[in-house]
Amino acid sequence: MRGMLGIVGSVLLLMACNGGDGGGSGSAAAPASCLSADCGSKQRLVDIPGAENLFFTDAGRLFVTGNDNIYELLSTSGGYVAQPRSAGTAGGSGFGGIAQRGNVLYVNVFDVGGLWAAELNDAPECSLIHAMGLASPNGLSDGPDGELYVVNGPLIAVAGLPD
Repeated sequence: MRGMLGIVGSVLLLMACNGGDGGGSGSAAAPASCLSADCGSKQRLVDIPGAENLFFTDAGRLFVTGNDNIYELLSTSGGYVAQPRSAGTAGGSGFGGIAQRGNVLYVNVFDVGGLWAAELNDAPECSLIHAMGLASPNGLSDGPDGELYVVNGPLIAVAGLPD
């Protein structure tokens, strides 16, 4: 079943890159969602040391976690800047997963096992709100029940994942 989904996904991506007709004519302009190098080129916007996770808020703001901080990517007249959104951590312990609940942004920190948060105002400032006592929390998501879910790694799959 997973193999069939992978094939269908690949075909859809190829169709998107050649104009969507599946015939390979390439005469139509590629849509913005195309993932092929033939459809566009990579452009470095900012440097974020140890960039790990990215998250778009419900309002379309982009946050990226790095070794020692969480950054908001902001557009300026000269391009883009990575604006730090916390006091940071000494020694770069690794900001990890990002989630949003209501008007609050949550971030977990890998080495110290803490949960940080900030209200999503004009200039959010994330700070530690809870020492979770976990060894290496990296993943973070909000669930359909409104709760936050944390992955404390490493997660090792020995025999593969079930269908």
